[in-house]
Amino acid sequence: MECSKRTLFFTRDSRPRVYSAVRCHQAGSCSEQICANLRANGTLEELQYSEKYPGYSGCERSCGGLACGCFFPIPACSFYRVAHVPRNTDVYEVMDCLEWKPSVNISLQLTLFNRVVSKQLILLPYVTQKFEEIEFTAISVHKPALPILHRRFAVSETNALSIPEGCKLLVECPSATTALSNFKSCANRMICACIGTSPPTRCDCPNENIWDIEADQSNKLPTITPFSETFVYGSSIVTTTQEAEVTVKIESKLLLDSGHYTLDQECKVSVTNVTGCYDCQEGATIFISCLTEIDAWLTIKCGAHTFPVECGAKSMQSKIVLDYDQAIVEEKCTATCKGQQVEFDLAGHLEYMPKHLKAASFENNEDFTWHQKLDWFSDIKRS
Repeated sequence: MECSKRTLFFTRDSRPRVYSAVRCHQAGSCSEQICANLRANGTLEELQYSEKYPGYSGCERSCGGLACGCFFPIPACSFYRVAHVPRNTDVYEVMDCLEWKPSVNISLQLTLFNRVVSKQLILLPYVTQKFEEIEFTAISVHKPALPILHRRFAVSETNALSIPEGCKLLVECPSATTALSNFKSCANRMICACIGTSPPTRCDCPNENIWDIEADQSNKLPTITPFSETFVYGSSIVTTTQEAEVTVKIESKLLLDSGHYTLDQECKVSVTNVTGCYDCQEGATIFISCLTEIDAWLTIKCGAHTFPVECGAKSMQSKIVLDYDQAIVEEKCTATCKGQQVEFDLAGHLEYMPKHLKAASFENNEDFTWHQKLDWFSDIKRS
């Protein structure tokens, strides 16, 4: 299935930083009503160097007088700006999918008069394809209910991510050019809770930037689960799955006298231990080898899982990905060969893969502060 994308906005990988300045009463921008009147997008001469980044400004009253380095015994102004500082120059296009356009990949093998012909066909719904005087038409495709089909995606020239449900992303730009060359004009979607006012010493911010999303490996494309694989192909996002229900109409103009026979042959099946994780996106993996005299497909049932494997004279090996909700796997598997039921054991110990979430806070330990101890000298000069 191919994503019919709709571009929502553009963004960049950034991190929140606090720029701050404390000014005494009547020094610089500090006046009696400045904190009440300062807007989130307001500009201050003390924080000019932070205005090249999107963010928001704020003001809190702090102590004044000689004990606080000011001349007037009037509360000073603690200005701050929480800004998004880019980590790199990558620009991400954020998109969702209006539709997932289906296509059906089928493998054909036709035997006529001891002549074997093989071919791969990609069928689009209601579009007929012809192969050796036989016509194939996919007349019904039921798409599976995969959670990733309802996600948004963030794609740059070097990286691709699926965005978790409910994640807003903190900066929105109208175009890629704006994101790269005029980042300060992009819309800020972040509000942090900061502690301390002269300047703020700790801020709790939403965990919704590109870096946080990428830190969770399950969000990175390609995303592989027991049921599907989602990846970037060229300029498109594609999801493949074997869980869909498809109806194919087959029409042939060949009129042949034919006889049908079924060959039920012996088989030899060997399986590795189950490895991987449980209750996780990646699932658990087994490798199954199947040996038969003539190429064939064998259906195997292991507990709640049923899947086909390819068999042949060269002992073909199939990789199967399964999902489990417990650590210990001990199951009986069955298959039918030459009219007899073949049994073998499937066992293994799976790992639990907890998600380590990054704390949504940072310490303001970088020096962005306007230093002005004894700033009251400039206050006296202005008097």
